[in-house]
Amino acid sequence: MSDTAIKTTLPGQISRFAVIGLIASALHVTVAGGFYYEVHFHPLIANFTGFVFAWIVSFAGHYFWTFDRVSTMRRAMPRFLLVSLFGLLLNQVIVWLVVSFLGQSFTLAMALVVVIIPATSFIISKLWAFRAEGRVGVKAP
Repeated sequence: MSDTAIKTTLPGQISRFAVIGLIASALHVTVAGGFYYEVHFHPLIANFTGFVFAWIVSFAGHYFWTFDRVSTMRRAMPRFLLVSLFGLLLNQVIVWLVVSFLGQSFTLAMALVVVIIPATSFIISKLWAFRAEGRVGVKAP
């Protein structure tokens, strides 16, 4: 199997997405936790700040490595921004539900976020945000 074919296989994309996602999630949780626990920001503000840092890492990693630039940056960036904003909305809802509505810990909210958001984001990113021009899911060899 060629290097290009390996890069465009679903297992390869999932594993690269997971690596970038773990890095971005760790950054998100670290920044959010720092602003929440150390600076005493409101949970939603701390979470949003973590999101911004993680988004930069996520887009660059997914564009250049996970999906190997199958789309133009001009097309992929706004689409990934929409995917990410949807993820942020879902993220904020989870944090609000867990912390404010259910009265549970911020740590529990973050644990749920790092499981639910990446899975949702991969599916939408693969099928829409980073989709190859005129093709679904793979880059032409």
